[in-house]
Amino acid sequence: MTKILTMSCLYDKLSRLGLSEDYVKDNGLPSWWDDSLNDKHEAVLEGAGYIADNLNVDLKSLLAIEEEIKFNPYPPTKFKRRSSQDNLTLSVGQALCSRLAELIAYGIEVNFTPLPTDVREIRAEIITNHTAVNLISLLDYCWSKGIVVGYFNRFPETVQKFTGFIQLQSSCPVIILSSTHKDSAELTFDLAHELAHLALGHLEQKPVLIDEKIESDSNGDDEENEASQFAIRLLLGDCDDFGSAHEALDRLGCAVDGQQVINKYLADKLDWDKFSDESYEYLERALGV
Repeated sequence: MTKILTMSCLYDKLSRLGLSEDYVKDNGLPSWWDDSLNDKHEAVLEGAGYIADNLNVDLKSLLAIEEEIKFNPYPPTKFKRRSSQDNLTLSVGQALCSRLAELIAYGIEVNFTPLPTDVREIRAEIITNHTAVNLISLLDYCWSKGIVVGYFNRFPETVQKFTGFIQLQSSCPVIILSSTHKDSAELTFDLAHELAHLALGHLEQKPVLIDEKIESDSNGDDEENEASQFAIRLLLGDCDDFGSAHEALDRLGCAVDGQQVINKYLADKLDWDKFSDESYEYLERALGV
């Protein structure tokens, strides 16, 4: 007997990826979805399409009852890990951020300009137009260079999370920050750190880089230490004693909600007319705008 595909079946399969039923309802399905559709075959097929599109799930593996479910293939990725967690524990977050980066890049018209490798050049250009290097001036600089920046933290509660994500799209780099910090100073350092990875060529071999946690002391990871020192110099300029990253953050002294600031910039620059109604709705939820 042929099994009838139901939403219950889909929820069960998605749970194996770490995507709970509540998470799928809140983030994968459109707002008009009603549980009365859960056992209607044609509606379930349509719902599966929305889930696969929004959450980066391989549609064929979702629909095939006997097939193991999986996310869509990832680009080659460089992981910067602080813990002993296996890279696979980051796969849910990577899938969600990768899809978000694709959507954002689709809705943006920018021209990417490669960055100088000398941090002093970058700082000098920012200071030419602003009184200090802070979140606002750093966002202005990124967007002027065709570097897209967003904030996203709508991850399932049980999955491994990370702080910074960069994906090189065909048209531009997309940086997604995911720290739970709202203070703009913390997010400014995270953004400067990710910008350093781009400037220093840390993505030359792989088009995706994931920072599980951004800290000034990176346990012997040369690229992480290099990026953090670059970030401190970008924020503070040349001096004899750079101190710790936390000292740099204290000296920024700005306490606005950095998450909102980042996504307000992004929302203003997106061409929302490019998106389908469902993608439009998903982006609104994902970005909190």
